[in-house]
Amino acid sequence: MIILLFDILTESEKELIDKIFDESNIKLYNISLNMLHSPADAEDAVAKTFLKIMDHIEKIKRLPDCKIAPYCVVIIKNISTDILRERKKIVSFNELENMDWGGEDSFEEFLKNLDQKQLMSVIDRLSKEEQYFLQLRYAHEMSFKEIAELSGVQEEAAKKRVQRILKKLRAFYEEGEKIVQSI
Repeated sequence: MIILLFDILTESEKELIDKIFDESNIKLYNISLNMLHSPADAEDAVAKTFLKIMDHIEKIKRLPDCKIAPYCVVIIKNISTDILRERKKIVSFNELENMDWGGEDSFEEFLKNLDQKQLMSVIDRLSKEEQYFLQLRYAHEMSFKEIAELSGVQEEAAKKRVQRILKKLRAFYEEGEKIVQSI
């Protein structure tokens, strides 16, 4: 597909894309890697970014040189955010071991009667947005600062949000335990 796109570009458009690539490739990769924490995903994001640049080359040609790099940064950030949203990776049982469950009990005590099936059924009760926050924090090991930047909130708000989600997760689990015990 990229060959087809490249064939329909004029020589000046190809040169502009080459120039953008030479000047921005490493910077775009690093931005994406910082967001995604995966070299393979960052490479995919950069490739998608250059496809998007080719798709919008007419608009980019009209931009002043000083606006091209920021325009490309916006594209890479949007694509990286989309990749984070699209990931189907589920927070695995083992990745949850280091969670701060917001209570006095240790995670090991919490796990005594919990198997992976129970954990996944509890996580499934969370909203997609809450699951997304857990994935960012625990599956992708993002800091609260990174989550805040990605979500457009303050760092403290991101931290409190994750803590509330963990309390909700524990409540769902305890609620399920009460139902099982009453049967």
